[in-house]
Amino acid sequence: MRCTGLFVLLVAATGCSGGKWRAVDARLLSASQDARRAGFLPLSGPYNTFGSYRDVLDHTWRVSLDARTPYVVAAACTNGCDSLAIRIAAPGGSPVTGARAAGAWPVVAFTAADSGAYAVSFRGRCAAPRCWWVAQVYARGGAGTLRPGFAGGRR
Repeated sequence: MRCTGLFVLLVAATGCSGGKWRAVDARLLSASQDARRAGFLPLSGPYNTFGSYRDVLDHTWRVSLDARTPYVVAAACTNGCDSLAIRIAAPGGSPVTGARAAGAWPVVAFTAADSGAYAVSFRGRCAAPRCWWVAQVYARGGAGTLRPGFAGGRR
């Protein structure tokens, strides 16, 4: 009987967090709407990140970008997330000018000056017991494009 109760609790917990992921995904879709209308599409592979946190989010994500290419990074978080801040740094660590945004659904548009690993930093505070967040890199004509370093599970 105990195992059945535990199973029911696990299923219920999964169902609750599944609803949070759907909600944050819908917010990301709204946040990226203008970029997608402008022809930016999500890159596949390692060009999205997500998570949940309590209290304070401090996460840095590295993405490999091409020189002289315009990109958009959009992020969103669930209710209870006071603000999600994005900051982008070029290879070598210097901040990309103007590549900062904050809010429940921040969006940053920038052109990569150099090729290499860019650091995308996220900071946030959670006023709820737990907050969920998600972020995505977009490029013009990038949908379904496998980027270097990701071979769709093949070697």
